[in-house]
Amino acid sequence: MERSALLALAKNNAQNINDTDVFVWLHSDLETAQEIGNLRECSDILNSLGELSKIRGKYQNALSYFQSSLEISIIIGNQRMQSKATTFIAEIHATMQNFAQSIDCQQKVIAIKKDIGDIRQEKNLMRELGETYRKWGDYIRKTKLTNMHEKDYLEILDYQQRSAEILREVDDPWGESMSLASLGMTCYVWGAYEKAVDYYHKSLAVSKTVLHSVPDSGNIHPQHVYFNGVAAPEKLNLTGIAAAYLAWKNYPKAIEYYKKVLSIVRSNKNSQEEVSLLITLGDLYTKLGDYNAAIVCNQQHLDIVQQNQY
Repeated sequence: MERSALLALAKNNAQNINDTDVFVWLHSDLETAQEIGNLRECSDILNSLGELSKIRGKYQNALSYFQSSLEISIIIGNQRMQSKATTFIAEIHATMQNFAQSIDCQQKVIAIKKDIGDIRQEKNLMRELGETYRKWGDYIRKTKLTNMHEKDYLEILDYQQRSAEILREVDDPWGESMSLASLGMTCYVWGAYEKAVDYYHKSLAVSKTVLHSVPDSGNIHPQHVYFNGVAAPEKLNLTGIAAAYLAWKNYPKAIEYYKKVLSIVRSNKNSQEEVSLLITLGDLYTKLGDYNAAIVCNQQHLDIVQQNQY
């Protein structure tokens, strides 16, 4: 069986394919390639070993294989092979949440693509770089959620702003929208509610520019365009705005935006989320002394509970 076919079966967890056997076969191929001095083949086999190790969750082993492949490609002086191995290394670092190392590798790959004139790949790699910056910021925010200092807050903003700028440059509006929403969440967690509202509004505006785009066209990802007929980022951003106004104690504005979220939830026929929003709205109306509106919300949520037997 050819190595590419064998690797494909192993990746798909095909029956009768044992991990140990695959690694033995690949190492046997590697030894043969080393004996005849075929360095290009050695690099390819090491990449295959790295891919299989990554799929099986053995990230340190995968990293070692990919780094060995990179060393060989540097000796050969083949930039495309260097780019391939370095891309694999970047992916492993990102998976292991070593974002600084991942970004360093991505930037090296981008430099190679520029050098060899691969403009199309350069743009795709810039998009991935922007997404990695966003993931890095999101990761720090989650780890510092209950103990965030100003230094952490500013660092997160820096990464997420870089992400939004890069994705704007490569004309990825959905990616830019998600980065702006991440900025909104970071400001919300920090308590900068006015800034949070501003970022969420910017995210909403960007996402709406491609609201009616064909799902499978260009850089638009289908899962980002529609969610049961409604643009997914719209609900995310409206919820963020409502939550920021609530924390800011601007209850009328919080009600305004929670009602918009409620409309989306109802169109999606998500009764559990509808109950949660009606309870929130009922509490807000109570805070404002609008007891009639609060009673209406409470009655509606009780009706749903009874109908669905929650």
